[in-house]
Amino acid sequence: MKLFLKIALLVVGLCLVSEVNSGTQFFFNLGKTQAITMANGAWGSLDKSCRDVSEFTEIIRDSIQRIVESRNQQERKNEDFINGYKAGLERVLREVRGQCPSSRKAINKVAKEGGIIIGEPKAPPRRRSTRLKEEPPKSPFFLGKNIGSATAMSIWHSLEQDCRRLRKLSSLIEVDYDKAKRKYVKEVGEKDIDQFIKGHKKGMDSVLLDVEAGCSGN
Repeated sequence: MKLFLKIALLVVGLCLVSEVNSGTQFFFNLGKTQAITMANGAWGSLDKSCRDVSEFTEIIRDSIQRIVESRNQQERKNEDFINGYKAGLERVLREVRGQCPSSRKAINKVAKEGGIIIGEPKAPPRRRSTRLKEEPPKSPFFLGKNIGSATAMSIWHSLEQDCRRLRKLSSLIEVDYDKAKRKYVKEVGEKDIDQFIKGHKKGMDSVLLDVEAGCSGN
């Protein structure tokens, strides 16, 4: 299950936009969110242990490498997404560096390799209390949500981010969701599959709403 979780989290982070509409903040924010989700999930799957920073940086390094390869292939078409993705990685790398001062050199190295400059840590904002309890990073719901998000993004990429094909996107997402339980039950297990499916739907619906919002602004 742990290996499946790490692979799934990496897949989430590596769902790159192959073609975007120019001049939109939407894809920058989307890239940033995807990077934060992937990196936080990877760090959480390692129990946020400073002894595992080397494994964490390898996941980040592979993610950055694929980002660069995508940029070379697509030229400037996905620049907004890539810049947002790097901004998201910078945020998480800065937090991990603060938690593991002895690993500062290794974290700075992987950031530099990816062209990321890590800023100094900022004081965390004060948060108001809330009754809503967030799902822990290792929960089946969290895993399902991220895989659902990654799957929906992949479908959107296959449609070339064409806002005229929103109806097709919605239809394909529905088909994939219907198959999700059979597809993942062996990896997740009968005990956790229902929570996984709820998260899966949440992730797919979230991407669909984001895409609809982005298209409505064009």
